Amino acid sequence: MKMLFLRLMKTKKEKLEIVQAVLVALLSLFTGFQNRLQFPFIGIINILLGIILIIGIIAFVKKKAHLNIKAVALATEAFSLLFAAYMYFSNGKQYLPYAFLLAALLCLAGVFIMLKKAKINPGTS
Repeated sequence: MKMLFLRLMKTKKEKLEIVQAVLVALLSLFTGFQNRLQFPFIGIINILLGIILIIGIIAFVKKKAHLNIKAVALATEAFSLLFAAYMYFSNGKQYLPYAFLLAALLCLAGVFIMLKKAKINPGTS
């Protein structure tokens, strides 16, 4: 199925963006399933983020949605990192949550830079 998606894309850059988004979606799904027992709310949110990203990938591949799939994948990754930081805070880790918070902030900064460069206005599509 993944190969079918990659055949539909024309440029190498689009193919790499799709592969990155698929990996982030799978990571989000796996993280959600792994943490659903200890942190049920966070597990469900991670699973939903993964499903939403997969739907976005399918819409992007079929050209039904004009969106910056790389920015969506990076935003999903940022939220997953924020949830991971919260889990480490609640488990009593001392310095590890700060690394995850910094990574999440850098991901969000990257999203804003990508959207600014692409000149995407929220009200238009």
